[in-house]
Amino acid sequence: MEHRKLDALMTPVERIARVAAAGLTSATSSVTKPSGAKSYDNADGTRTIIGNVANGESNPSYTMATHVGDTTAPGTPTGVTASSKSGVVVVEWDGTLSGGIPDDFYAVRVYLDGSELGILTGAGSVSSASLDGGTTHSVTATAEDDACLPDGTPAHNVSAPTAAISVTVSEDAESVATVAQDALDAANATGQHFWSDSDGIHVTEATQEDWNDPNSSDYHSGANVLINALGQLFRDGLNNLLAVLPTGIAIYDGNGNAQTNIVASLLNSGIRLGNSNSCHVDITSNTLLITPSSDTASPVIIGSSDTDAGKTEVSADYIEGQESLSTAGSILGNLLNIGGTKSISGVNFGFSSATTNANGITTFNPNLGTVPTAVFVTAGKASSETEAVAKIAVPMVWSIDSATQVQVRWQRSDTNAWLASNAVGYYWLAIC
Repeated sequence: MEHRKLDALMTPVERIARVAAAGLTSATSSVTKPSGAKSYDNADGTRTIIGNVANGESNPSYTMATHVGDTTAPGTPTGVTASSKSGVVVVEWDGTLSGGIPDDFYAVRVYLDGSELGILTGAGSVSSASLDGGTTHSVTATAEDDACLPDGTPAHNVSAPTAAISVTVSEDAESVATVAQDALDAANATGQHFWSDSDGIHVTEATQEDWNDPNSSDYHSGANVLINALGQLFRDGLNNLLAVLPTGIAIYDGNGNAQTNIVASLLNSGIRLGNSNSCHVDITSNTLLITPSSDTASPVIIGSSDTDAGKTEVSADYIEGQESLSTAGSILGNLLNIGGTKSISGVNFGFSSATTNANGITTFNPNLGTVPTAVFVTAGKASSETEAVAKIAVPMVWSIDSATQVQVRWQRSDTNAWLASNAVGYYWLAIC
């Protein structure tokens, strides 16, 4: 047999011997035959033998026997580590042996639980097949040289094994599979179904056949979602619960799909709380309109214009001091009467002008006699305010400090920085 060693691991003498062996192998004819083996002394005291060996002239066998006579094993591998990644064991070797790498080094063999896992002829790594997550395994490694018998038979000297390294297989792969299966089980348990038709995409607990079958108990029943190019409808059967549309969001009472079934809406044009058949509040950019459910009570509008005929307009002149405040609170309390209890006990509003401090803050006194529970502010140009500032000044209620002080902070819409040391004007509404 022929014992071969990697070129990168061979000494110059061994390379010359390999070339000579190749020459002997090619010179096999009736005229020229190798007549015997050649032996070369190595620097470490061993021999390298090339040529035909003891099989006889009629049946020659050509070989190269390296480091014949070597009985010294290489050092034990150092720098061996083991870890687990995604359900497999990975063993790495940094390419070092105790005592250094000898000239006759062949390879490092890695073992997993006593069975060979792989061979490394230099620094590198070997990996196991997929293993059960949570199981623990033992890793060892040995180093061997390329010593041979005179006839070329490998007689490698093997080092002592490394100390066993214990490694537990990670459960990454198993946990991923478990999570995926749990998700599938949950989907199957809820019986979710998807289909599309001329209305759009449907998501229901019923199949399309049962959903559309008048004889089925699941006919147009149960929580479902309809998605199309106009938006999304979250429904109970065919009754809307929530509509998400490009124009805004509408919340329904679940008893129908008419305007009267909308109990709250957030639209581009403003906010409405309550439906058109009950007491409702409409909030726009410059108006707060409270419409009672009783035909005998007049709607109340705050901060609007003379064109709102038939509505009671509440102004700063109408509410002055605590006596008028009590009257106004009674009006609004009756308008928002819930279960016989007035939800508003007092209200005040007005116009303030001031100069912001270094932090962009102004303050005002709501004059309610108690800490307000809600405050609204909107910009309104003060006489001392420049037009340029009025265009970029954005107010917000910053904090309600006490019954006598509310902080309003101003932001520049052009830079988003606080508007410091500038004259500003604003309308405010405080409710308790």
